[in-house]
Amino acid sequence: MTLTAVLAAWLMVGLPRDGAPEFGTTCQVEPAQGGGLGDASALSTVPLLHAFLPRRPDSRLLSKKAAWLAEKAARPNVRLTDAELAAARTHPRAAPSPSRRADPFAAPLPPAGTRVVPLTTLFSVRLKEAVAVLPGRPMYEAFAELLRDHYTNQQTDVDAALLSAVTRAAIAFRAPRVEVISGYRSAKYNLSLRKKGREVARSSQHCEGRAVDFRLRGVSTRDLWRFVRGLRLGGVGYYPHSRFVHCDTGPVRFWKGE
Repeated sequence: MTLTAVLAAWLMVGLPRDGAPEFGTTCQVEPAQGGGLGDASALSTVPLLHAFLPRRPDSRLLSKKAAWLAEKAARPNVRLTDAELAAARTHPRAAPSPSRRADPFAAPLPPAGTRVVPLTTLFSVRLKEAVAVLPGRPMYEAFAELLRDHYTNQQTDVDAALLSAVTRAAIAFRAPRVEVISGYRSAKYNLSLRKKGREVARSSQHCEGRAVDFRLRGVSTRDLWRFVRGLRLGGVGYYPHSRFVHCDTGPVRFWKGE
């Protein structure tokens, strides 16, 4: 058997086709006439050694283009059209379960590049901090932080219904700014106010994170009081001299203070 016949048989086995043996198998080769390379019977069976013909090509031996094509072929097919991507961005989220922390403004964000106009701005008179209320932007965490006790800097889980009430009032009157007078009160701060003779209850809704005192810039206190009363959310206090309205999520009741 000639050297050419051996190499031809070796290459024929390495080419994947119907009926051809796979890598690592043994190929039967017919002896060539005239002999060559010693005894033909010794070469009648040509083993394909793994050292010379591995089962899988080594990626280190591939060119950059071949390696890139192999990697690309192994990727999962996750192509999406522009319409599918737009639908995924604007698809409404499932409604959250009702809870005290449920954010009334948790909604899909507008597409990238869209100019977002704030619904209003919340401003803490005590803390001198402001938070813009943006459509579709979760607001609960920022609202709870803004309503923290300025005396002790303590924060609590305030009722999310307060955020809804304050923002609805601002939208109804088209008020660009909501001035928060008081939010959460620690027991220590509430006691100090009582000792000073302020109009605060012993068991105030403020101490439970269920009340907020606020006013709207450019809106009369009486008009704001009437609007908040119409929400039937809970207790509503009218303070004409201090120029703010108290709103809480306790029992429905109404009163007038100083």
